[in-house]
Amino acid sequence: MSQIAILLATYNGEAYLRELLDSLENQTQVNFRVYVHDDGSRDGTNEIIDEYQQRFPERYVRVEGPTGLGSKRSFLYLLEQVEADVYFFCDQDDVWMPDKVQMEVDTLTELSLHGASPQAVFCDMQVVDANCKLIAPSFLDYMGRSGTQLRYTQILIDNPAAGCSMAFNRALRDCCLPLPNMDHIEMHDAWVMMMAAVYGEIGFISTPLVAYRQHGENVLGAKTESGVHKILRNVDAIFTGSFAREKRKFIEISRRLAAEVLTRDALPQDVREVLEGYLDLEHHSRGYRIRFCRENQINRAHHSFWMWLWI
Repeated sequence: MSQIAILLATYNGEAYLRELLDSLENQTQVNFRVYVHDDGSRDGTNEIIDEYQQRFPERYVRVEGPTGLGSKRSFLYLLEQVEADVYFFCDQDDVWMPDKVQMEVDTLTELSLHGASPQAVFCDMQVVDANCKLIAPSFLDYMGRSGTQLRYTQILIDNPAAGCSMAFNRALRDCCLPLPNMDHIEMHDAWVMMMAAVYGEIGFISTPLVAYRQHGENVLGAKTESGVHKILRNVDAIFTGSFAREKRKFIEISRRLAAEVLTRDALPQDVREVLEGYLDLEHHSRGYRIRFCRENQINRAHHSFWMWLWI
């Protein structure tokens, strides 16, 4: 029987933590352990964890270690420390649907029939407010992303999978180690998805299996806007001088990720050539840059042409 590890990074999460832990206890598949690393909470988070650990001593495991890491580093620290066959990332403020663990494990099992390569699966999510009232039935639609944008060149630009939506196998976990330069990746989920796209296989479940909670303390959160608002925001940004800065920041995030992938061992030659070419684009004409991105599927689910204009 597979060892399933749910990696839970907490920090001052008492407001929503019980609801999250109850949703884990209500899973139809409960053959898992929850590995918790607290990042130095100053509220009642640790007391809540202690309570659930006492109630379910076989289920909850404390992973001690450095604090003050932040979300990205906390999750990757857990990934480095925990040995298992299947891994889940778990945010402290969401609610998991009862069949999330089972459906994602089943999908990984189906993928494993293709071979023992690094594999990941992720699901769509509902977007809810602080009181768990529905904002949007589909996280991906809300964010303007797609569950079919799974090529590494697409994840480089727009990772569709939030950490809490994914599960992955031991082979992929091992691909993610040794840990990358933390300054070169924006979040842990993008790193895992890039490694899956480069070295293995990704599956997608269109059913929303998480209630993704939006509130004032989200590290990144889900943001959406209409086409009109997008145009107005960009016009305002042009006049205030922030447009170019925002676009340069976006491109620099993707460039750092590409550079980090290029440090990995046994990188497929075609991947190496494309990523090296991407890092060299600034030395070429705009026409060349657009052609390169089109030919190598460096695109988004929507509005790729506008991205190519300033990439």
